[in-house]
Amino acid sequence: MPCVNADGSLTPVAAQVLGALAAVGAPGGPDTVARAAALPLYRVRSTLRELQLAGLIEEVDGNRVLTPDGRARLGATAPAGGLAVDSRGLPG
Repeated sequence: MPCVNADGSLTPVAAQVLGALAAVGAPGGPDTVARAAALPLYRVRSTLRELQLAGLIEEVDGNRVLTPDGRARLGATAPAGGLAVDSRGLPG
């Protein structure tokens, strides 16, 4: 799966998108995630599809939310306001 490396770690773009989705603090659509991740919309859409196939996010009413596996992959639990991320949208 392109969003996960052979060793099971996330690719940099997948980590950026997951971090941005977590930083949004609420379910996010592709446009919202693209803005938060500072990535082109086409890149975010394809990465969201890959993350969903990997079971790291799910779609609820047209928005994407992290699954428990997705939160675990970020290495943190989900505080009410989202996860802290660095300037690249990565967990930090």
